[in-house]
Amino acid sequence: MSLKREFLLCCKTDAILVNTIEELEQKWIDMIAKTLQIPIFPIGPLIGGLNPSSPTEGTEIIEWLDLHPQESVLYISIGSQNSIQKNQMLELALGLEASWRPFIWVIRPPIGFNVKDEFKDEWLPAGFEKRMKEEKRGFFVHRWAPQIAILSHKSTGAFLSHCGWNSVLESLNLNSGILIIGSPIGGEQPFNVTILVELGVCVEVAREIMENSELEKEKVADVVEMVMGDNEKGRVNYEGKGKGNQGYGD
Repeated sequence: MSLKREFLLCCKTDAILVNTIEELEQKWIDMIAKTLQIPIFPIGPLIGGLNPSSPTEGTEIIEWLDLHPQESVLYISIGSQNSIQKNQMLELALGLEASWRPFIWVIRPPIGFNVKDEFKDEWLPAGFEKRMKEEKRGFFVHRWAPQIAILSHKSTGAFLSHCGWNSVLESLNLNSGILIIGSPIGGEQPFNVTILVELGVCVEVAREIMENSELEKEKVADVVEMVMGDNEKGRVNYEGKGKGNQGYGD
């Protein structure tokens, strides 16, 4: 169904329910409600599986997180069906290593390869995955990851995300509420990043979609340090919006 047709159908309803959070989009909700003369109710986040302590969901990942201090780990995931260019993958890896921050990376074959293929070491800097594992600085997930459990864990401090809407809601949900590093892939994601930056809950590593952006290791390291370092700009902007305030939607 086209967006135009959906909009026209909305004009014929008595009310509209939207999977969003009031604090995120209040001015747009008010604008559309005024235009349509129809009440709009934000009912998000609509997220399934809100039991982060489920013993069957990524036990090894949770045990690895337990080894690290509070809010010290960067979680990296750009969506279940997305990937990035090989050169971007190399730069991201080098930037992560330079940042000296522990991370969990949901990583799939780069663009041009089948996402279901076995991951090859040649797509990363020489010895990178082995080195990060041995130093307990990196945990690599090549298939599915229990995202809500990771985001809800006390050791997770930031989320490098494509900023798809579900991921945005999950990262800001209730007691998750962590900083986002925006790296949009396509669709509406660049607009989501813009909104989140304006709200002070996101720092950009790429403004345009990744396909059109140069990802540089220095920028990656700088942004990670900005968000997760002791004197980070990101956390100053985020004060009152994150874990300390129980997140959005209370």
